[in-house]
Formats: sequence, structure tokens, C-alpha cells
Amino acid sequence: MISRSFSSVNILSSSLLALLLAACGGSGTGGTGGTGGQGGDAVAAYQEMIHVACERQVECGYAILNQGKTVEECQSLQAAAAGEVKPTLGDGAVVLSKERLLDCKAALAAGSCAEVVFHAFDIDPSCNTFWEGTLEEGEACRGGVASDCKLGLACVFDGQKCPGTCVVPDPPCIEGSCAEGSYCDEQARCVPRPLVGQACGPTVKDALHESSCAAGAHCLDAVCVARVAAGAACTGMYEFECVEEHTCQCATPDCSTGAVCAPAPGAGEACNTSSGCAQGRFCNFDSGTCDDRLREGEACPPSFGACAEGLTCAAGKCQKPGSVPATLPPLLESGADCTEGGICLLGETCLCALPGCNGGKKQCKPGPALGESCQEALQTDYRPLACREGVCDIFETITCVLPAAAGEPCTGIFTLACGSGVCDGGVCASLEQTRCDP
Repeated sequence: MISRSFSSVNILSSSLLALLLAACGGSGTGGTGGTGGQGGDAVAAYQEMIHVACERQVECGYAILNQGKTVEECQSLQAAAAGEVKPTLGDGAVVLSKERLLDCKAALAAGSCAEVVFHAFDIDPSCNTFWEGTLEEGEACRGGVASDCKLGLACVFDGQKCPGTCVVPDPPCIEGSCAEGSYCDEQARCVPRPLVGQACGPTVKDALHESSCAAGAHCLDAVCVARVAAGAACTGMYEFECVEEHTCQCATPDCSTGAVCAPAPGAGEACNTSSGCAQGRFCNFDSGTCDDRLREGEACPPSFGACAEGLTCAAGKCQKPGSVPATLPPLLESGADCTEGGICLLGETCLCALPGCNGGKKQCKPGPALGESCQEALQTDYRPLACREGVCDIFETITCVLPAAAGEPCTGIFTLACGSGVCDGGVCASLEQTRCDP
């Protein structure tokens, strides 16, 4: 069984992998067992849901599940990734949910093409995972991509000790909400701030004053390095580059002699970078001055960090992210201009119109083929379905791959070359094998 970081494996249960993890079969036959009775009903519901997803993909002409251009090809590709579908995993603590599958099927069938293509398996909460854990809060758990804890609970481990415990997870954090010595990371979790020389990563979306490194350091090329001293030369390219209460500013009005770390401008004073103002303020690019961050309901300019912590600027005013309706991008035809966004046809993606993106224009073109790099496509549309064939392995190789069932050869640890998203010992793991072994 998987012996690496159990908490890292649990991250893979996000809806990003829902299209691959629809029901990647486990290796066990516990619980309801076989394919008859309740278990058989769940497996049949899975097949019905996949059939509807493939029908909508072909009907709409845009990738939802994979790159299959007929219903039969779509179902065949999914079957190759999922392997044998069983109603439970191993000891029966994780079961395939007939109810969630049928609810997801109904949501996929009812949505417009724009809704189904844009949201895919985020179109309804029932589509996020079709596996349900059965363990209650406080019970010992083995985690994995398909968690054995009931929905709403998380399997948390004490270091690398197995089993873990089913607990109610902490609510998502926002900028500035974590305890001293911690920060809110891109997955909205409070994690310790790394020290100089240690690895660092992005902060939660829309955070303006949330540093991912300990005091006196800033994140540069994914490593925490010391901040630049007051009066010393700086680049202005990195957040929190200068010591506290200082920002990188032109040494002369025309910037002819470069930039230095100078005291951060206050309210109403001139600024030219998004993080160039003192704590609690943002650089208003409409006025070119530092302004107080805005509260919920207030009109906001299109400047990064304009809204206070936990708010986002949408439709011209500061709102809580959950209250902002998703704007559906247009569905584009082959060769269409996608510079300003939009979703390209099945097998196509948004690529540079001219070599080197000369002129900055992008258009819908055939995506990269199997084995080819999908790096350029990801710069426009960070989704796995950016390839002409297969999916873009955004975790490991950044190439187009065909997701394989358990037992097939693979490289790395987390990879979309495997239907489960996990490679263990050079072969694709089953969902059962992503759970820890007590």
C-alpha cells in the first residue's frame, strides 16, 4: 500500500480529478460485494452517468470527460482509465454511491452545453466524488484518494502514522485569518510559514498582504530568501521583496538609476505596483495612488487587492467569492480568436496564432498530440483537457498522456497518466492502494 505522505494523497480528491476518478475500480470486494443487489445498482448507475456525460460531450462538441469524438470512443477511453468498476473498496469502508451518481447524471443531462462544458464535474456537488466513506467522526481511517470518512469529514494523520482519524476539517482560511507563524495557502489551509532556505508556495487567491515566508523572508523561485534591506537595490518583480514597511520604488522620478527599497507610500501617495502600498492599502491603478482597501458592496476598480480580506472584485463591486455567479465563457469554433478567453472545440485548445505569440493573438487550434508538451496550452487554459488526444499531465510530465488503469507502468508520484492520479513504485495504483496500510 502507499507509504508516502498520506495528507498529500488526500489532496488528490479535489474535483480537478473527478473526470478521471469517476469510479476507478478498487482491488477489493468487501462490503456489498459482487455486482448484484445494491452494489450492482451503483455500478449500473455509474455506467449510466458515464453514458450521459459522453452523449453530452458528443452533442455539444466540446471536451467534458475526455477527447472521445463518439459516444463509444468516449466510453472506451473512460473504461481504459477506470479499469474494473466495483461497488466498494477493500474492507467496505468506501462505497460507490448510487444516489450521487444518479444526481450527477441528472445534472449533466439538464445543463446547457455552456454550463456542462464550463463546469464539467463541478456542475453539481454530487459530481465531485462518487465514492462515499462510511466512518464517523473520531473513527480510525486509512485516507486515500477516495476517503473512507463520511462526507464533511477528513482523514487526518499524525505525521506518517497510519491509521489516521476522521475529523471535521478546519473551515477555509482567508488572508490574515491564520495564527501567528502561519499563512493561508492556495488551498485555503493554514500552514506554517517556511524559513529562509525552505520551499514556499502561493498564498490563497486574491491575497494582497499574505506572505508565504517567515518574518524577514520572501518567496523567490519557490524558495524563501532574505528580504532586501532598506535603501538597497531591488527589482520590483516580487511580492514582499523589501523589508517590512518598505516597497521597491524608483530611485529617481524617471527610474533611470533603478529602484531601491524605500518606506511604503501612505494613503493618497503615488504607487505603481500591486504590492507597493503599506499594510491595509492597495495601489489603485486608476488614480496611481495608495487607497484603503474596500469593504463589501463598495465599488472597486480593476486593481489587484482592491477589496478587503476575503472579498473579490466582481461586476464592479467587492463581494464574497461564494456570492459571485460564474460567468460562462463563450464556446468557440475552430480557428476562432481566443485571446480574450473562451473554450475551444473537442480536440482543440487556445494556442498562439503566430510563432512566439508575436502580436499576442491566440486562436483555437488542434491541441498537442500524445507525448507532446502541453505547456503552451496551460498558459491559456489550466485544465487537463488541453490536448488533441488524452489529457495534459499537469502534475508530472506536462505532456499529453492517456490515463491508464491500475497496474500499468508510470513515472513520478502524482500523475494524470494514471486513472487514480497516483503512481506507486513505477505502476499506477488502484484507489484501494492509495489508502495507508496500518
